[in-house]
Amino acid sequence: MRKIKKINGFLVVKFNDREKREYEGTALGEYGVIDAEVYTGNLDIDRGAMEYDNAGSMEEAVELAEQWVARPGTSEHQLGLAVDINGAVYDIYLWLEENSWKYGFIFRYPAYKTDLTGVAGEVWHYRYVGKEAAQEIHEQGVCLEEYLENLPEDGVSWAESD
Repeated sequence: MRKIKKINGFLVVKFNDREKREYEGTALGEYGVIDAEVYTGNLDIDRGAMEYDNAGSMEEAVELAEQWVARPGTSEHQLGLAVDINGAVYDIYLWLEENSWKYGFIFRYPAYKTDLTGVAGEVWHYRYVGKEAAQEIHEQGVCLEEYLENLPEDGVSWAESD
């Protein structure tokens, strides 16, 4: 079952490649945005689906949707940089947050950094940045955007610049 979010009468869904081809040229949007009043098909809705009725326009709805669904071709997963890690118990996320940096991965989208990352919190999403950068990001307590913003202009990491 996939996650679907309703935003001002629009449903936002992440399509797989087959669905993108199948719905091309229909009322379904390029980014998996569906006009709920036009769409008559069947979609399984995740029990965790959320409503965003506070968006004032379609542009705002898409902006909110982009916090949950990456534009095609821009996903860290599609680029081969990230993985989603899930387990049977929530404790796995606590362990990952404390230990993933030792293996070169960072907790990519903390909920408290949404204003900087532009993506809502995803406790399961981890990006590979290498052991050195992961350690620096972990020790500094920053997200990737803050880390990259503060890199010296020559691109040398803080650890190498001492």
